[in-house]
Amino acid sequence: MKRHSLHSKIASLDNTSSEAFKNYKSIVIEQSKGKTVLEIGAGRQPLFSPEELVQYEINYVGNDISQVELDAMPLAVPKYVFDASKDVPADCLDRFDFIFSKMVQEHIEGTPRYYQNLAKMLKHGGVALNFHPVLYAFPFVINRLMPERLSDPLLYALRTDRTRMRNPKFPALYDHCVISRKVRDNLKGQDFSEVVQIPFYGHGYYKSLPMIRNIHRRITDFIRSKGVTVMASFCYTLAIK
Repeated sequence: MKRHSLHSKIASLDNTSSEAFKNYKSIVIEQSKGKTVLEIGAGRQPLFSPEELVQYEINYVGNDISQVELDAMPLAVPKYVFDASKDVPADCLDRFDFIFSKMVQEHIEGTPRYYQNLAKMLKHGGVALNFHPVLYAFPFVINRLMPERLSDPLLYALRTDRTRMRNPKFPALYDHCVISRKVRDNLKGQDFSEVVQIPFYGHGYYKSLPMIRNIHRRITDFIRSKGVTVMASFCYTLAIK
């Protein structure tokens, strides 16, 4: 099967988490130009500015499960409150050329239903791109196993760039946030012609702990050089209808 142009663009990136975060917006913009686009989990911090929507002629729609978050969104655009892993509005079906999310999939319960709904909302040939963590990276294993009352303060201690008001922590389930053929086949079975997972290695959770950070960097360099995708830290999951 011929590789999709978006897949080729992503595959050309250096496979580090810093590159994944740095380039995500430009990748989304390139895919969104002149198209009808839905951002899942947009909330009060949508990826685009009003000026970018005009500049790139993007017909943008925002989604979140919280009306409060959508009310705080600084964009005058159509906004829909719904859980994308449950029932979706009838007027969103077969509507979008491109659907994307950033750090949302790990919070979803019932990921196959979520992908089934993405397929229903996409036009034929449409594309979904989900940027999410990978469960078997150590910080996410700890987050999955640790009670929220303990993991919340730990996260804010390690990541001083995050606060409860800016980029807050939400309960994470990591359903299907694993890089494997089984996961790809399961998601592909939700009415997609192709599902691709592109891994990225490393994370910033130890940046305030120099000794651990240096050990982590060496381990990351090793597993990255060996292509141990099960131990990647982040993933772009690309689904093509």
